[in-house]
Amino acid sequence: MDPLPSDYGQTIDALRAELTRVERERDSYRKDAEELLAVIHRDGGHHTIDVGFTTSCGDATDRYCERIAEIEGLHETIAVLRDAFAETSSEAENRLRAKVAELEAERDRLREAIQNQCANLCTEAWTSRGMHHPDCLAYELEGGENDS
Repeated sequence: MDPLPSDYGQTIDALRAELTRVERERDSYRKDAEELLAVIHRDGGHHTIDVGFTTSCGDATDRYCERIAEIEGLHETIAVLRDAFAETSSEAENRLRAKVAELEAERDRLREAIQNQCANLCTEAWTSRGMHHPDCLAYELEGGENDS
């Protein structure tokens, strides 16, 4: 058997130190991974404790895929709702436009009726003084007062 090299002790010490460093790094990565699993499972790490690290990793992958599918489903739902809202908004806008047109027509009809009544009731004697006959709708619209 060959004799051991003279720096054999130093080499063993260096390897032990390296092994200790690598183990600490591994433990740090494992801790980080367990914290990430706790976030994914939203349970503070209980699932990983219950089922083990490897199973928890597989379950986390499944949850991640489920969440991606949910997000894609939400995007589709949002698109459908946007389309429905756009249609509803257009329909509502059309109904409002129709109502405005109806109210404008009613306003014009009433304005014409007031003018016709005023022409029949408010003779030159009234209008020459800037007044309306008390039975005239224009008289009521002006608060029931005639300027004197």
